[in-house]
Amino acid sequence: MKIHFQDASEEMISYTVESFIKDEISFEECNVSNASILPYQSDIFDCVIHFGGINYFSEKKLAIDEMHRVCKPKGQILFGDEGVAPWLRKTEYGKMMILNNSLWVAQPPLEFIPYHTNNFNLRFILENCFYVCSFFK
Repeated sequence: MKIHFQDASEEMISYTVESFIKDEISFEECNVSNASILPYQSDIFDCVIHFGGINYFSEKKLAIDEMHRVCKPKGQILFGDEGVAPWLRKTEYGKMMILNNSLWVAQPPLEFIPYHTNNFNLRFILENCFYVCSFFK
């Protein structure tokens, strides 16, 4: 398995490199770049994973399109971030969770999922306060 990782923060890249080296995890490449303009060729990754941060992206559609672009045909794309499940938002529990952590008010950016996606799956985990979207290209 060849691991590539990317982040907009040079500090996060440095931290990740140090952690990988410390834990003896090999990786192919790391780079500092914008997730909306990934520095990779099209159709090269078997799996593209992004966790934490998509809620902050100003260009969510572009970022999801980029994940889709760099993923090989029939490859898998996964992303997730904070967000209380829709059926809980108006309950006391949901209100309490959002009050406790304002990040949990976010909702999955489902309107930006590419139309030719296959086997789309949306799950809520961690007490239904974090979403995970997965699909195949």
